[in-house]
Amino acid sequence: MPMDSRPDVAGHATLEGLVGLPQSECRGFVITKTIGSYSAVNFSHLNGPQGQPGSLLMPPSIFNDIVKALQAAGL
Repeated sequence: MPMDSRPDVAGHATLEGLVGLPQSECRGFVITKTIGSYSAVNFSHLNGPQGQPGSLLMPPSIFNDIVKALQAAGL
């Protein structure tokens, strides 16, 4: 379920703002939960034109910055 669609959480825009990431570059990542931990996954239909190679992934350098910011925020 997309985080923005849940009434009990703030949403992607709030998360990006809290960790200081530009919303325009953070369109597609997924937070997954396994027993006792969370992980960021570089995968979303929001990242690029459908049907294009690599369109489901944001550039690795941006994703790495997102992972570092999320880790620094305690996620």
